[in-house]
Amino acid sequence: MRTLSVLLVSALVFGWAGSAQAQGARTVGAFAGWVEARQVIAREGPTEARSGLMGGLFLDVGTQKPWFDILAEAYLVQRGGAVPIGDFVAEAEADYVTFAVLPKVRASLGLLQLYSYAGPLVDFHVRTRAGGELAEVYRRAAPQAFGVALGAGIEARLRSGNSFRVELRRDEGLTNAFPDATGKVRHRSVAIVLRYGRRPPN
Repeated sequence: MRTLSVLLVSALVFGWAGSAQAQGARTVGAFAGWVEARQVIAREGPTEARSGLMGGLFLDVGTQKPWFDILAEAYLVQRGGAVPIGDFVAEAEADYVTFAVLPKVRASLGLLQLYSYAGPLVDFHVRTRAGGELAEVYRRAAPQAFGVALGAGIEARLRSGNSFRVELRRDEGLTNAFPDATGKVRHRSVAIVLRYGRRPPN
């Protein structure tokens, strides 16, 4: 069921993306980032951070406003956290396939552009790795977890049609990622992201 859900959402996102590309995509490309992930546990606050990676594909879809785009993303991301247990720190890593649709505003500064975005995302759980006492608590993850993403960055757009971006983003989980935990567990991550894009041919 989980695999079917991921495939269905993938088909919907990339079907929409293909249609959007034909109608006015500004940029298509790939991105990768370094993630500092935490888990926010009800009544206890955030855990210590653990490092991870993210990477995927993106599409900028133009609108009738030259300063407003829709950023669609599909990516793999490592979430989780480092939980102190007595004298030890146990790490939990959860891998997700994530889809996001993010309204984006931008301001042009010649060949450079400043931009920011915010919008909803949905995580589809792939696997969880946790040791010690965390293995029992995190033995069952929610198939889907919902959240929001927000970020800002700077883009260098070349006359060749290539573009390079660097940005800072935050993903904030809104729903419980692990139903068996004693309190609600949400994901939170901050990432530095690099993007390469290219204007699609007319």
